[in-house]
Amino acid sequence: EVSNFSASSKYAKYTTEQLIALTRQSMEKNIMIAKELNSRCEAASIGYLSATQLLTLCEYYASCRLLRSDELNRLYLQLQLELQQSNDSVSSEIVPMSVDKLLHLTAIKLCLENTDKFQ
Repeated sequence: EVSNFSASSKYAKYTTEQLIALTRQSMEKNIMIAKELNSRCEAASIGYLSATQLLTLCEYYASCRLLRSDELNRLYLQLQLELQQSNDSVSSEIVPMSVDKLLHLTAIKLCLENTDKFQ
């Protein structure tokens, strides 16, 4: 409670215009964060990867290269559905995404893109 009071009293010194500007900036930041999360769910972006995550991505890529295009497409759709269902299960709350599933999606997408290039 004390920290909430000190945080809200911090903003008491701002003018209404400043508060509106801060709110707008905060909303824009939240929109950008949501867009990046969406890009990651679509395997269009992976962001910064730790060494362990990079190794996991490489392992997924190596295993996905052994699959046919139809198997890759089926697996890609299955993982996207699982992510969507986990997000839909808790409305209006940010659910921690499975980084592992996002890495798997990215590996599949990379394999599909490379398959398309060589066909």
